[in-house]
Amino acid sequence: MVTRTRSRATSLIALVAVVLLVATSCSDDSGDDASSETTVADDSTTTTAVAAEDPPSESAAASLRSNLTALLEEQVYLTGFTVQAAAAEGGDLEGPEAAATAVALEDSATELSEIIGGAYGVANGTAFLEAWDAHQQAVIDLAFGAGTTEDIDQAREQVVAVLTDADPEADLEAFDQALTASDEELVTTVQDLAAGTEGAAVELRAAAEAMPAGALALAEVIATHSATEGEVDSPESALRAELTGLMQESALLTGLALAEVVEADGDAGAPGPAGVLAAVDENTVALSETVVPDDDVAQAAFGEVWSSHIGDFVDYTTALVDDDAAGIDDARAELAGFRDDLGLLLSDLYPALTKEAVAEELVPHTDSILAYADARVAEAAGAEPVESAQLLREAALAMRLAARTFAAGMTAPTG
Repeated sequence: MVTRTRSRATSLIALVAVVLLVATSCSDDSGDDASSETTVADDSTTTTAVAAEDPPSESAAASLRSNLTALLEEQVYLTGFTVQAAAAEGGDLEGPEAAATAVALEDSATELSEIIGGAYGVANGTAFLEAWDAHQQAVIDLAFGAGTTEDIDQAREQVVAVLTDADPEADLEAFDQALTASDEELVTTVQDLAAGTEGAAVELRAAAEAMPAGALALAEVIATHSATEGEVDSPESALRAELTGLMQESALLTGLALAEVVEADGDAGAPGPAGVLAAVDENTVALSETVVPDDDVAQAAFGEVWSSHIGDFVDYTTALVDDDAAGIDDARAELAGFRDDLGLLLSDLYPALTKEAVAEELVPHTDSILAYADARVAEAAGAEPVESAQLLREAALAMRLAARTFAAGMTAPTG
C-alpha cells in the first residue's frame, strides 16, 4: 500500500500465531485484542445474558462468516476514505490524513490475511496479503490517474489465483463475482472522490453491498477446507453477519457524517453532512428491518431510538466545534439515555437480552464515536499525529462486538 508503518515481519509473526489455530481464529472477532480507553478489548467479556449453551450464532462458522463480512466491507470503506483524504490534501497520498488512513487500511487487510493464513498456512496468508494489497493499490492508483481498470482486473484475478493455489478444490466463482461487482462500483466512486465530487463517499455503500455475498462464498470455502464447527449458511449465522455488516456500516457512515460536520464548521445542515446523514437513515431502516423483521410498530420504535442517537453524535460534534460545554454535556447525557432506551426496547423484544446488559454493551459504541469526534475536531485545528482513522476502526469493532451479542440474544431459545 502507499504508506505502511506495520512491517511484513510483523504480519508474518501474526500469521504464525494463527496458523495452527484456525478454529479459534474463526470464532473470535477480528481485532478483539486491540486496546483502547474507549472500546472493549475482548469479546469474551460480553455481559449480555444469553442461554447457558452457546447459541448457533456463536459457532466458529458463524464467526468466520461475520469476520469476513466485516473486513471485506471495511476494506471498501477504508480504500475510499484513503482516496478521499488524499484528494483533500491535493492528491498527496503521503499527507498526514491519507497516510494514517492507509495504515488503517493495511491493518484491516492484514487481519483479513490472517484468516487465510489460519486456514491455509503462513505462506498462503502472506501471498494473499500481497495480492490483496496490490488490488487495493490498483484501485487507488486508478483514482489518481496512475492506473487503469485493466490493472484492477489483473490484480483481482491474482487474488483469486492465490486462493485457488491454496485450495485447488475450492469453487471461488461466487467470491470472484462479488469482488468484481464491488470493483465495478468502486471504480466510479474513487474517481468521484479524487475529483472532489460532493457526496461521493456515500457511493461506497453500493461498492460494499456485494461484499456480504463474497464473505459467505469465501467462508463456505474455508469452512469446508478446515472442517469448521457450525454452519456458515444457517439462519443464525446469516443474522449475525447481517447485523455485523449493518452495525459496522452505521459506525463508518456516522464517522463520515461527523467528519463532514467538522468540515462544515459545525453546520450539520450543510450539503456535505446532510447527504451522508441521509445514507445513515437508509442504513437505520435496513438495521430496523433486520432487528425486528416481522413487526412494523417495533421496527419504527427501534428506528426512532437508533436515529435519535445519531442526532446526539451530531449535536456533540457541533458543540465541540462551537466550544459549547453545555451542549457537550447535554449530548453525552442523551447518549446515556439512548443506551437505556435501546436496552429496554430489545429486552422487551428478546427475553435473553436484559436492559442493563444491552446498555453496558453499547458503552464502547458511544464512547468510541465520541473519541473519533474529539480527534476529528482536534485534527481540524492542526493536531498531530492523525488518530481518527484508527479510532474509526475501533468504533467499527465496537459495533461488530455488539452485533455478536445481539445476535446471540435474538436467537437464544425462549421458555
